[in-house]
Amino acid sequence: MCFATLIRLRGADSDDPGFSRSLLVAAASYVVVFGVLAAPLLRDFGERIPVGPNLNDENLIVWILSWVSHALGTDPRLVFDANINFPARGQLTGSDHFFTSQLLFGPLFGLTRNPILSANLTALATYPLAALAMQRLLLRVGCAPSTAWTIGLVFALGPRRVPFNLHILQYANLFLPLVALCLVRLRDAPTWKHAASLALVFGLGILSSFYMAVLLALTALVWGIASWLQRGRDRARFVAFGLLAGVGASCVAAVLIAPYFGRLGGSPRVLHTYEVTLGVLLDAVRGRLPGASKDPLGVLAIVSILVTIVGAWRGVQAARRCVLPALVLALGGLILMPGLPQPLDVWIGDTPLRFFAYPVRFQILFGFAAALFLAAALETVGVWAGRRSGQWAAVGLLGFVLYAEGASFADDTMYRVPALTENASVYEQVRKLAREHGEGPLLELPLNGRRPGDDRQASLEPDGMVGSTIHWLPLISAYTGYQPVHRPLVFSIIRALPLRGVVRELIDMTGLRWVLVRPRAYWAEEGDRYDKVVRGLLRAPEVERIWKLEGWLIVQLAHTPEPSEWTRALVAGEVDGSTMLGTPRRPLAGDEAVGRVQLARRRTKFAKPGDDYRFVVWVTNLGNATWPVVVTPQKAVLLQGMVAIDRLQKHSVVLVARWVRLDADRTPVATTETLVALRRDVRPGDTLAQKLLLLVPEEPGAYRFELSLRQLEGAEFDSPGNEAVREWVSVGSGEVESVGAGR
Repeated sequence: MCFATLIRLRGADSDDPGFSRSLLVAAASYVVVFGVLAAPLLRDFGERIPVGPNLNDENLIVWILSWVSHALGTDPRLVFDANINFPARGQLTGSDHFFTSQLLFGPLFGLTRNPILSANLTALATYPLAALAMQRLLLRVGCAPSTAWTIGLVFALGPRRVPFNLHILQYANLFLPLVALCLVRLRDAPTWKHAASLALVFGLGILSSFYMAVLLALTALVWGIASWLQRGRDRARFVAFGLLAGVGASCVAAVLIAPYFGRLGGSPRVLHTYEVTLGVLLDAVRGRLPGASKDPLGVLAIVSILVTIVGAWRGVQAARRCVLPALVLALGGLILMPGLPQPLDVWIGDTPLRFFAYPVRFQILFGFAAALFLAAALETVGVWAGRRSGQWAAVGLLGFVLYAEGASFADDTMYRVPALTENASVYEQVRKLAREHGEGPLLELPLNGRRPGDDRQASLEPDGMVGSTIHWLPLISAYTGYQPVHRPLVFSIIRALPLRGVVRELIDMTGLRWVLVRPRAYWAEEGDRYDKVVRGLLRAPEVERIWKLEGWLIVQLAHTPEPSEWTRALVAGEVDGSTMLGTPRRPLAGDEAVGRVQLARRRTKFAKPGDDYRFVVWVTNLGNATWPVVVTPQKAVLLQGMVAIDRLQKHSVVLVARWVRLDADRTPVATTETLVALRRDVRPGDTLAQKLLLLVPEEPGAYRFELSLRQLEGAEFDSPGNEAVREWVSVGSGEVESVGAGR
């Protein structure tokens, strides 16, 4: 589709019979160049993906491309209801969609049925396409073929493009020169045909990713204004057609991605502000900002600005047509790379720019402007010193770029994706068993662990998501950009395994039907946690069958024909006045605030100062109403959801842990109090098992440890019938006898 668009976007010489041949020759030459650069990687394209800036994101991109292709091929209405974070709806909106990438990935996936190979080839194809798009633009504005071809290659190897990785699909820079080319053609001849081409390219660009939508909108605005300022006829017609194309494409795109807007409104602001200084701008030019990629041509591009300005003044066509948009885009990219300048915060702080989580990606904008400056400077040199001198300068620049960037193209480590290679048979078996015994949500354990050949602890959720491309069962967890609000709730329940009742809780919340347990080698935490979880699953009354395959356990749980009230609440999302599980948030009455707290095992040993105090408690609701638990994670943890930093809200029922220091006569002299959130709402008659981790006081001595219930801004749980934990602890030395539970 992109190549066909390029063919339609013909330059001034489109009537020349050799035009199509020159286009194909340029395209073929770029394919050959990038084929050679990528040659060391090609043999692994079917089984491995580049590690890239973030391996989890690389896996995520493979899953996104596969899910969208799968959904579009089965039921396009469900494309946003991805098979993650079940039972929440619309979970594709937690990450980018890469819709435009389906123009390449979809056919490749349909032919190969290999998502790894298809994703790699799709990403690789953006390089020759970007080079070709830039070459076509430069030819159109008056550059010589040698200059246009060289700068096309320079642009394709620009910032954040080397070494090869899948992340480039999130900022496919090929659309920047394409939309500029469309605007140049529209300004030269404002016709319906050219307006349709602009609408097509702009629409494809903004549907490629949200990052590219922002970059492309800025590019189109700047280039459009610069084109309008040019002398000539039909200015009004150009503006009318340009607005019609831009607004029309934007409206169509907005309809296609409408579910994202609801998610966007509830998302936190992530773009920080900064004070503009010369030092920060210089660091941006040199690619030295945190998270920025190296840019060996940055300084050279800045130097070429002066040559371009002089060339424009002396009438060099390419310099004259590129200087204004290139200046504005370069300055805008430099200013926005570190974040949002403080003076502009008032004006654009509430625009979509505030969701630009990684502002260093404005390097893409600066890279486009830098390529324009280099092209205009080479043309100016050719006019001043002769065309041959310009050609030799282009050859020198080409050699430098191939040495500095081309040699690093294949430098990234390729990661063998076990989910689709050595572990593929396991996921295939899950698919077969689910078809035979009933499909349903799946939980893969552990959520965090060790990948094969890597002792570092990492999230294993992206690996499970890639594995789900074989069976497509709903997953109750996931690695994604913006997690649903119930993520900390479900995550805390999973972490409570193997406590009694936890499997039933997961079934009640998510309708969980399948548990897939990785071999012991994947479990990195707490040593024997694998054995504890497996024993807990074997004891759980909800387990119906267990299969063993290559060290994996496939566990089938009891079928729940109808969703529970908890599942329905999670599907509905947060409702004002209720908890995530649907319990009304209100003060409890006296007969509702009755409960019992017990230690699962009595503690008799002394405690060391400052040591961890770990134990399990049972909390039983003896009242006649469900206790609300309102735990809201801090906005910062929504980005990945790996760590919960909780804020307790009013009407939440909590555990109150007190360390009461005693003197020699066991008279209280000081008290330290800690509030601990319960994991979930507790229904009448229900017993909640919960792990606790507290810190022992630093000061040695005798203490009375108390554990009771309380409702924040509500009931005190002090009426008759309430039972709390009270035990004496010697901090420092010796042992004392626990007195167990008491009133």
